[in-house]
Amino acid sequence: MTPDEAAVKLQAMWHGFQARRLTKQLLSERYEKHFDLEKERVYYVRIPECAKEVKKEAPTKLWDPPPLLRKMYDLGEPVEIRRLARFANMAPEEAVQIIQHAYRCHRGREFMREILRARVKKLWDATAGRFYYYNTVTKESSWEKPQLLLHDEDDDSQNQREVPHQPKPGVLARRRRGVLRKEKFQNEEAAARTIQALYRRFATRKLMLELLSRRYRKMLDPVSGHAYYYDSVAGTTTWFKPAVFGDYDLELVDDSTTMSPARRKSTLIAPQPSPMILAPNVPRISERARIKRHKRRLQRLRQMTRDQAASRLQRMWRTRRAKDELRELLFDAYEKIFDPTTQHFYYYNRKTGVAKWEKPVLLVGTDRDIKETKLIKRRCSHTITAPNEARRVLFTFFRCSVARLELHRLLQERIQKVFDSHTQQYYYFDKLTGQSSWKKPVTLRSYDLSPS
Repeated sequence: MTPDEAAVKLQAMWHGFQARRLTKQLLSERYEKHFDLEKERVYYVRIPECAKEVKKEAPTKLWDPPPLLRKMYDLGEPVEIRRLARFANMAPEEAVQIIQHAYRCHRGREFMREILRARVKKLWDATAGRFYYYNTVTKESSWEKPQLLLHDEDDDSQNQREVPHQPKPGVLARRRRGVLRKEKFQNEEAAARTIQALYRRFATRKLMLELLSRRYRKMLDPVSGHAYYYDSVAGTTTWFKPAVFGDYDLELVDDSTTMSPARRKSTLIAPQPSPMILAPNVPRISERARIKRHKRRLQRLRQMTRDQAASRLQRMWRTRRAKDELRELLFDAYEKIFDPTTQHFYYYNRKTGVAKWEKPVLLVGTDRDIKETKLIKRRCSHTITAPNEARRVLFTFFRCSVARLELHRLLQERIQKVFDSHTQQYYYFDKLTGQSSWKKPVTLRSYDLSPS
């Protein structure tokens, strides 16, 4: 065999190997090998291309394998055998993570079912002679039952009250008892908590409507004769009432032509004292109820198993990490600016463009404060017209730029940006002093180093 023939032979063998590997990969992506415990036989299942097809209908079992899997290729052990082998060799920590993930998924589905039960109503259509499902939040209706409520046995019994017929007296009595909920107020503390919740809701709604009435104005368009809503903060107008008002509406103000420009330009609302501060006689939770609740919490913590305690600690640690990361994002997004008109500081979000007087909730009580942005005044009060003065200013800018570039070059030689695989964050290492820090050097400002 000549060298050319040997090269052609090797190329053909390599192409054949690549084709067989690709064919086996395509077969493994298209078919799954399973084992039926009842019939003790191996069967194949064709994997659908779209994930939605799995929910609509069950896959068909192929007892006879496809031609390529019958003679030349094999998918290995069935899925059930591989799953059992994986479970047998699984570490306790991995098993705990899988159980926690399954439990969280179960809790999430139950929570979504509760939301759907509260939003979706089963109504009767007399024209079509069948039931349909109406979403009270999105105002959408559908003939098909929601996917999460397909196997809900209580859904039919709960929604039968939407059918237009006269309910029985026993059903009315049960409903009346469910509305009254006499067992809720077993002591004075429970009644006090309910009264506090109702009062806080009323005060919050009243304060929100007051702030909205200051921000929005309902005006009359002289051309069309229709009313429109003007947003003084965003500076936009709309023909539709904002959804945050709900059933509440503003009074019509016909001063769109006489309104002063200064009033239109005002985008901030002066801070007002909260109605909760002005109410001195709000009932408080007694110290006895607080101590009793603390004892019950300690008792639940003492009765925890080691796995439950580990899961709780992991959840607390993840929550703390998430709050710290969110605080860092808020510190980067917000600026603290002084308003000379009202003599108060307000907080401005550079990313969303929203300004408000209150400090973000996650940043309240922290030792670190939001950086204050000062209004930089002009260095020169007059306009530069002389060529010599303009040349001097340009030379000053050029020298500052050269000095800044030289400073960045020296910092690149001295400071090294390193990635920490344990915390999944970057830190800065000083080669000269041997110190490391999580914070970027102040002299870099908006400039950052490239990771090494």
